This record gives sequence, structure tokens and C-alpha cells, in this order.
Amino acid sequence: MAVKEKAAAAVVDASGVVDNTAVRRAWPLPKRLGWHFGHYWQHWVMALPAMVFVFVFAYIPMYGIQLAFRDFVPSKGLTGGRWVGLKYFNQFFTSPMFSKVMINTIKISLGTLVLGFIAPI
Repeated sequence: MAVKEKAAAAVVDASGVVDNTAVRRAWPLPKRLGWHFGHYWQHWVMALPAMVFVFVFAYIPMYGIQLAFRDFVPSKGLTGGRWVGLKYFNQFFTSPMFSKVMINTIKISLGTLVLGFIAPI
């Protein structure tokens, strides 16, 4: 009981006013989360479509990034190929076409930026 009295005394200022924020900070995490979602549920409902959109179109496709590290065999599916690590990255960076490919990529990106941003303005 002494611990609860100390905690209660710590949230009352000199004039006897209770600091509700400090009281809530003393609550255990599940109770704090329950209070938060109970009071701000409308905000979470408004944010939910955006969070679902980001999850579906930004995080789920990241599952396919593993193809860059596998010896892909279409008949075995996404995870069926043998793991080869950085083999294809090494092959790309050591290729004699690397500089030409990078220069062309930069040219196309700059051209897209000029035509897609500056020209419409």
C-alpha cells in the first residue's frame, strides 16, 4: 500500500491538484493502450485505410526482393530456387556493360525528370 500512496503523492502538486497525465503514465502498458485507443479510435479509423494501402503496396511486394538472391526457377515458385547470395550483383558490377547501362539509366532518369516535372510547369 505504501508504493501506491507514494505514486499518488507524486502526481499531486503543492496546491492539491492531481496531474492526470502523470497518473496515466503510471498505468501499466495494456491499460494505457486501452485508454488511448478508447479515446482516439476515430483517428485510428481514419488512418487505417492509409496504413492498409502502404502495407499492401509497399511491404507485401518486398517479399519478392529475395529473387535477386536466388537462382530463380519459375516452376519452383518464388522460394524454390537455390540461394546464391550476391552472385548476380557481382555479375552486374563486374560486367563490361555496367558503365554504359548506368549512364543510360541516369540519362533516362534526368530526361523523365525534365519532361515530367519542369515541362508541365
